[in-house]
Amino acid sequence: MSESAIASAISNDTHSASPTQLSTRNYDEKRDFIRMRVNTEAVVINAAGDEIVGYCHNLSGGGALLEMAQALELNEEIEVIIHSQYGHAPVFSSKGAVVRNQAIQAKNNYLVAVKY
Repeated sequence: MSESAIASAISNDTHSASPTQLSTRNYDEKRDFIRMRVNTEAVVINAAGDEIVGYCHNLSGGGALLEMAQALELNEEIEVIIHSQYGHAPVFSSKGAVVRNQAIQAKNNYLVAVKY
């Protein structure tokens, strides 16, 4: 595969790049953690103890991207919990801070980025 083909593949889809493709990326473009697409329900617990149900698009060792019906306060400390689809103990639970909100006009929802 030529360098230009590798660069094109990487810029088009970093989620499915092979290890060979990832190693050819410029250092500034590399992430510390790979994002995993999870596409599942998530529960956010805010500082007041309120539980807000949302949807987790992806998560990594450094954060998560959630879709929520409401924006959350920037820098707000929250806990993100993702339950097993079978109702077992939480599969994932982590505390973090809201670093970005982006409105999704077509859905009247917000993308909320959380950093751990």
